[in-house]
Amino acid sequence: MTTRVSLEDTAFAASLTPMGWDMAADSPVKTRHDAARRTLDSAYGQEGMVLVAQGLAGMGKTHFLRELMELAQADNRWAVTHVTADIFERDEPYGFLERLLSGPALRIPDRDPVDGTQKQPISVARELLRHANFATAVQQVIIVDDAQWVDTESALVLRYLLPRLTQRSMLAAFGVRTPHAPGGLGEHLEQLVSGDPRNRLLTFDPLTAEEIRLLSQARLGRSISPRTADRLLNSTGGSFLHIASIFDHLTEDEISRLHLTWDIPLRMIHPKKNPLLIGYENLGAPTKATTEIVCMSGGMTQFELAQAASELHEPVALEEALEEGVLKESGFGATVMPTHALVAHAVQDALPAARSRAISRVLAKLSDGFRSIHYALNAADRLDEELLQQVREYVEQATVTSAFTNINTVLEAALELVGADQPEARGELLVSLGLVNLRNKTLFLLLHRYDEYQRLDDDFVHELLAIALSAYHPEVPFAQERAMQLLQRQAANSDEITVQAYLSLLMVIMNMRTLHYTHVPALLAHAKSLQQNMPADPTALGDARLTWMADPAGHLALLQGFETVLLHRNYDTEGTRASIPELRRSIDALSDGPNKADATTVLAGAAAQIGEMALAKQLAAGANDLLDRVHKPWMAGTTRLVLADSQVLLGEYESAREFITAIEEISYDAIDLETRPMFTALQAIIAAVTGRSGAGKLTRESLVLHEFEWEGYGPDLALMAQCEYARVQADPAALIAAIDAAPVDSMVNTKRGFLTFRAHALIDLGRFDEAAALVDTLRQWRGTRWHECWGTLPWLEARLSQHRGESASAEAQYRTALATKDFPLPLALTHADFGEFLAGTHRIAEARTQLLHARAVLQKVNARAYLPRIERALADLDTADRDSRSALLAELTAREREIAEHLANRLTNQQIAQTLVISNATVRFHVSNVLRKLQLTSRKDVAGVLRG
Repeated sequence: MTTRVSLEDTAFAASLTPMGWDMAADSPVKTRHDAARRTLDSAYGQEGMVLVAQGLAGMGKTHFLRELMELAQADNRWAVTHVTADIFERDEPYGFLERLLSGPALRIPDRDPVDGTQKQPISVARELLRHANFATAVQQVIIVDDAQWVDTESALVLRYLLPRLTQRSMLAAFGVRTPHAPGGLGEHLEQLVSGDPRNRLLTFDPLTAEEIRLLSQARLGRSISPRTADRLLNSTGGSFLHIASIFDHLTEDEISRLHLTWDIPLRMIHPKKNPLLIGYENLGAPTKATTEIVCMSGGMTQFELAQAASELHEPVALEEALEEGVLKESGFGATVMPTHALVAHAVQDALPAARSRAISRVLAKLSDGFRSIHYALNAADRLDEELLQQVREYVEQATVTSAFTNINTVLEAALELVGADQPEARGELLVSLGLVNLRNKTLFLLLHRYDEYQRLDDDFVHELLAIALSAYHPEVPFAQERAMQLLQRQAANSDEITVQAYLSLLMVIMNMRTLHYTHVPALLAHAKSLQQNMPADPTALGDARLTWMADPAGHLALLQGFETVLLHRNYDTEGTRASIPELRRSIDALSDGPNKADATTVLAGAAAQIGEMALAKQLAAGANDLLDRVHKPWMAGTTRLVLADSQVLLGEYESAREFITAIEEISYDAIDLETRPMFTALQAIIAAVTGRSGAGKLTRESLVLHEFEWEGYGPDLALMAQCEYARVQADPAALIAAIDAAPVDSMVNTKRGFLTFRAHALIDLGRFDEAAALVDTLRQWRGTRWHECWGTLPWLEARLSQHRGESASAEAQYRTALATKDFPLPLALTHADFGEFLAGTHRIAEARTQLLHARAVLQKVNARAYLPRIERALADLDTADRDSRSALLAELTAREREIAEHLANRLTNQQIAQTLVISNATVRFHVSNVLRKLQLTSRKDVAGVLRG
C-alpha cells in the first residue's frame, strides 16, 4: 500500500509527536501519530511488514521513525532494534550489518556471521536465517534510518532477508531519502513494498500552508495567519524539521502575543539547506544554468527560454533537469517550468546576487507589466530616475485594477535600491507605499518600516501615515495626542482638509473601541464638521494618490451610525431602535463602497446590541455581500462577526459553522484583531451545542479575548462560550466560577447574556435567594442593560415560582415565556423545564407534549448536546406513566378490571351486560367506579390507562 503523508491522508499518514506538541489538535502531528500506532497494530495482526518512509531531507522521516520506536517500546508486544546508517561507512563492506547485529533482533549467540569481508552476501544472509535467535514471546521491530547510506554488501544481505524476516512476525521500518540512487537500496525497497499489499510505503511530502497552520496550533497553542504560513512554506520548502525549529525558537513572550500580531519572526532559516535544492545541486553546470533561468521566470515557452539563454550566451540544457524531476514540460513540450513553485522559490533564494541580476535583466526585456518592472528592479543595484519613473507609471496603472499586492512588491523592491543620497525618492516611495496600504487596510505589512515613517518630515500626509501605523503596532500605544494635534492644525488646501477629515474618521473608529468613550461625542461632532469641508469631487485634490479618501457622504453616514451606537451605550434602547430606519435610508442612498459596508456594519451591530438579532443578521448579510464587491472596509472582521453571532443566536449553527470556516483565513488581515478570538468563541459555542468535539479546547483558546485593552462587538463572547460549555456539561458551579473570574464590569458592548446563565445556575445549585435577587435586577435592566436573547425573564420567574411551590404562577409564567419564539435554543430549554414541571405535578400527557416540543426544536437546529436530557426525561415519563397506571389499576376489583377490559375494547354497556350476563344497571355501576378510580372523565380514555 502506498501513502503520501499529508493532511488529507487521515486513513494512513505518519509524523512525529515531540514533547510539547498538542496531540488533541487535528493536525499532521495527530494524524501521523495515529498512523504510527496503526502501523504497529497492522504489523502485529498480520505478523510482519516492511514499512518504507521516504522523502526529501528534513520532511520528518527521522521523527516518524522515532515515534514508531517509542510506541513499540511502550508496547510489551515488541522488541526494538534501532540503527541509523552512517555516510562514512557506506564504502565499508558489512559496516552497517555489524552494527545491526549488535541489536537484539538478529543477534547470533557465540557466532559472528561477518567474520571477514570474504563471505558473499547471500552466504551471510543464509547463516543469519539459520542461527538468529528470534524471540517467540514478542515480535521484533527493526528500524533503520538513513538507509540510503547502507553499504552495498549490507544492502544485498537485507534484500535477501527482508521477504523472509517479515514472515517471522518482524516489522522492518526504513527511512530513505529521495531521490533514490539508481539500483540502490532505496529504489529496491520502494519496489518491494509497492508490490505487496501487506507492506507500506509512506512518502513524506513538504507540508502545505494549511498543515503549517495546524502545526502552529498544535505546537504553540495559537494559530498563525495564512500569509505567515505561506512565508514559512516558501522559506523552508515545507520542511517539517525547519518549521519545527522556527516554532521552537519563538520566545514565550512572542508566543503569548501571537493573537495581537500579524506575523512571527523567522529564525533558523538557511536557504542553501532547503531540502528542495537537492535535485538542483546534483545537476551539471550547463543544466544548472538553464534551470536557474526557468526558475527565475517561474515557467516559460521553449522559444522564450532559447531567447533568454541566447541573451546570456548560454546553451539550453534541459534533459538532466527533467530526469531529476527539477523541471517539467507541459503542452507537449512547448512549455518548461519548475516541478513545483517551492522549487522555483528555493532556487531563486540560493542564487548569488550577480547571477540573479543577470537573469533578471534579460527577463525584464522579454516581459511586460508587473513581471517586467519586477525583473527590472531585481536587475538593478540602484534606483535611477528612469527606473523610478517606471515604478510611478506601474503603480498608477496597477492602482486602477486594485493590484495592491503587486504594488507592494514593486514599491518595497524600489525602496531597497534607494541610496542614502536620494532622500526625496525614498520619501516619495514611502508615502506611495503607505497610502496604498492605508487604503488596502494592510498597514501591518509595513511594521518593519515603522521607525522610518515616524521620522518623515512634519507633513499632513506623513503624519497621517505615522499615526495610522501606530494603530497596527502591537507594542506601541495609538498616537492619540499626535492625532489630535494634527486635527487642530490649520489646513492650507483641499489635500490637507481631506487628510484631516479622513484622520478624524479613523479617530472615531479607534476611540469607539476604547472602554473610555466620554470624549467621543465631541470627537464625532468635530469629525462631522470636517467631512462637510472635504471636497466632494476627488479631482479637486492636488495629489491623485489621495482621491480615494474623498467620500464625505459615506463618512457622514458612518459617523451617524456611531451616534446610534452611543445611544445604545447610554442604554437608550428606544432611541437606538428609532434611529435605525432613518440611518438605513441614508446608507441605502450611498453608492457601493467600503464606507457603505462599514456604515451597514455599525447599524447591524447596533441592532444586535438591543437584541434585534433578525434585523442584525439581515443588515450584516447585506454588508457581507458588499465585501465581495467593494474595496476593503475598516470593519470587515466585525461585519462577519455580527453575521455569525446572529446566526448562532438564531439557532443556525450549521450555517454559522460553515461561514466561520469559510472566512477564517481572511480574519487574520482585519484591523479589528479582537474578532479572531471572538470567532473562536463562536466556534466553541457551536461545538458545545451541537455535540462536536473540541468545544473545551476552543473555549480555552478564546479566553485571550480578555487580554485585549480595547473592545469591539461582543467582548463577552469568550465568557458566553464558557457558560454554554459549562451548561452542556451540567456544571453550574463551573459556570458561576467563569463569570466571577471574567472582567464583566469593564465590558461595554454586552447584552449581559451571561447573567441569564448565572441566574439559571444559581437555581440549579439551590441558591434561590441569590437567584431571586439577580432576577430582580434583570427585571429592572430588561431591554436596556440586559436583553433576553439567551432566555426570557418569565422563564426565570417560572423556575423561581416552581421552587416556591407556586404552581399556578409557575405554569402561567412558563406559558408566557413560550410565547417568545425568536431564539430556538432557550425556547427548547423552556419547553424542557416546563415539561419537567408538569411531570412533577403528574400531568404526564401534557409533560410529554412539552418535552416533544423541546426535542423537535433541538433536532431542527441540530443542538444534539441537549437531546440526551430530553430523552432521559421522556424515558422517566414513560416509567412514571407505567407506575401511575399500575397504581390506578391496582385499585380496581376483579369485576371492575373485567369491565375495564371491555371498555378498552370499545364495547357498549349493553354488549358488556350480554357478555357478562349481568344487568345494564350493574354495568353502569361498575363503569362509574372504573372511571372514578382511574381518574378519568371519558370511557374512551380507559384503553390508554390499561395499555399505555
